Amino acid sequence: MIKAIETRYKGYRFRSRLEARWAVFFDAIQWHWDYEIEGYDLGDLGWYLPDFLITQYESKWWMEIKPSTFSDTEIKKCAALAEMTGIPVFMCDGVPDGREYPTTAFFPNGRFYWRIPPGHPSIDAARSARFEHGEKPK
Repeated sequence: MIKAIETRYKGYRFRSRLEARWAVFFDAIQWHWDYEIEGYDLGDLGWYLPDFLITQYESKWWMEIKPSTFSDTEIKKCAALAEMTGIPVFMCDGVPDGREYPTTAFFPNGRFYWRIPPGHPSIDAARSARFEHGEKPK
């Protein structure tokens, strides 16, 4: 397993460069985000600290970021968080790109996905953000 590189962006100390890239993405699409605001006791699944809470207009949703595909346990934790808080959880793996991302929230019509349109400028902003040697993303 590759060790995450702690990264600073906009006054936050992210646990990984990947999380910082998603913050750049959220800024590029003008979503208001808060990072690791509160932990939750998920009972048998243990304590859980969600990565981002997005608040946009009158909606809220969690964004959970992982470097690769979510494990069954991680999916169960996201589902438990959604059930406990009543807020949908979107599971994002890897860097932002033009594809679908699932939500763990269950609605009357079932699970749904959100999609970043391929070629969207926010993808380039997140992917090209440089954090090395004191550089700051634009």
